Order: sequence, then C-alpha cells, then structure tokens
Amino acid sequence: MSQIRLYRSQTMDAYRNASYLGFVLYFIGIVLFLYGFYHLSIEKDLDAKGIKTTGEVYALTAPWWPVILGVIVTFVGYILRKIMKRKAIALDSQTR
Repeated sequence: MSQIRLYRSQTMDAYRNASYLGFVLYFIGIVLFLYGFYHLSIEKDLDAKGIKTTGEVYALTAPWWPVILGVIVTFVGYILRKIMKRKAIALDSQTR
C-alpha cells in the first residue's frame, strides 16, 4: 500500500510540475500580449492625433510581435494545463 502511495506521489509531482509550467507560460503570454497591445495602442493614438514638430521626423513603429507571441504562449500554457489536468484525473481514478 505504501509503495502505491509513493508511486502516486512521485507521478503526481511530475504532473504538478508540468501544470505549474503551463501556468507560468500562460502568465508570461498574458504579460507579452498586454505589453504589445499597449504599445500598439500608443502608435494608433499617435497616428490618429498626429504630432507637431520642428526639424526631422522619423517614423517609429510599435513592436507587433509581443502581441502575437503573447497569444501563442498563452495558448500553449492553457493547453499544457488542460492536458496535465486530464492526465492527473485519469491517474487518480486508476489508483483508487
């Protein structure tokens, strides 16, 4: 009985670690998405209102890649958590 409990504990620790990794990726994805969206909204606001300057003007574009990368990383983290939760539930039902 204790051997089954030990095996179950070790296996569940692996699933917990993978689920934690999924949560961290999910959180990083949200941060990247918000960072990119914030800078894109600043660029759109500047394009709409314009700016008065004297001298040379250089066109700068906001980085678009954090938005796309943020969505991808968020999606991967979400999928990892779903897979690990499903496997943990299946493992839990097998050991009972």
